[in-house]
Amino acid sequence: MKALMKKLFITDGYNKEVRPSLNQSEPLRVDLDLFLVAVNGIDEVKQKLITTGFVDIYWKDEYLQWTPATYGNLSTIYVSQDKIWKPDISLQNGFKKLDELGNGFIKVIIEKDGMLRWSPFEIFETKCDINIEKFPFDEQTCDIIFVVWSYSISQIKISKGLKGINFYNFKGNGEWKVVSTSATVDSSAETRVKFSLTVRRIPTFYLINVIAPIVLLAILNIFTFALPVDCGEKMSYSITVFLSFAVFLSIVSSTLPKTAGSILEFYLMFQLGMGTIVVIVTAVELRLHFRSKPVPKWLQVVFTLSFIKYMRSKKNVGCSDNNTQNDSAIMNGEVIKTENTDIIELTWPDIIARVDMILFWVLLVAVIITTLLIYLLLTK
Repeated sequence: MKALMKKLFITDGYNKEVRPSLNQSEPLRVDLDLFLVAVNGIDEVKQKLITTGFVDIYWKDEYLQWTPATYGNLSTIYVSQDKIWKPDISLQNGFKKLDELGNGFIKVIIEKDGMLRWSPFEIFETKCDINIEKFPFDEQTCDIIFVVWSYSISQIKISKGLKGINFYNFKGNGEWKVVSTSATVDSSAETRVKFSLTVRRIPTFYLINVIAPIVLLAILNIFTFALPVDCGEKMSYSITVFLSFAVFLSIVSSTLPKTAGSILEFYLMFQLGMGTIVVIVTAVELRLHFRSKPVPKWLQVVFTLSFIKYMRSKKNVGCSDNNTQNDSAIMNGEVIKTENTDIIELTWPDIIARVDMILFWVLLVAVIITTLLIYLLLTK
């Protein structure tokens, strides 16, 4: 071993600054394989992907060859990466300053025919364009790009190995699931290898802890209009639900992405706006319910006719002619005659009860349709 090391690095005058090709006019081929150990996470605000893994880099050093029979059938040796020539491969889209891959304690495997294998282990922090429009059902595709920094294409040509991206003792992430991977070579302006990683967010946590409580609070908010004004708890109920919604949003805000553009954000604003409208409408209803002034004639006509039309739709088919000619409706225990001109005057409690029924069904349908529409947009 000592004789071989002396022969390679002293006697033969090995120089790690010289590209290891006997013919310097031909490019040196370097193969790369990426072994992924873990996806640590994605930072939506900083637009950053964090992964752990190592790169298998192969090339041939024509100055590090020997005959095994001369050195006790020794066919493989291990040398520190600082003692040999290495391609200056670096992370092109890294998030930190440009650094050399690996460390001084990492060994390079040298075979008898001059083939070298270098496997630097790193935590890769790479830039990634994050699109959270469909959060929490979003998919992100991020690239890990390795490039030869100093040498030109005519000197070093890197390519992806036969394996591309591999999973070595891979540890899954609680929030992200790897969907697909790919590896491509770009030799247009500079020689580089791009490893692409597509990950999908696991939405279970957000469905249970964010979306489901919001939908339930929205339904509770609508049931404000199911409470009669006379019970005395209508206003307090609506404010309690609204405050619960506001407090819940402040709690879950830390789990939501800090960047704008998510469809879910518009849904949250929609629900918050509905809560505000319900409180305002409830306050106006309470004001009108105890109002001493009579109901305006036009308002009485609108609500009387609409109620009579509703009652007509509920009539049995076998009604007598007499009943048809003398239509009547019952409201608050009083008969409202519709064929004659004598229409009993409606009170404000009658109007408020009718408004409550209309708003209850309108807002319930609006919440159901909006929730289904948002879900379809997120999962499309």
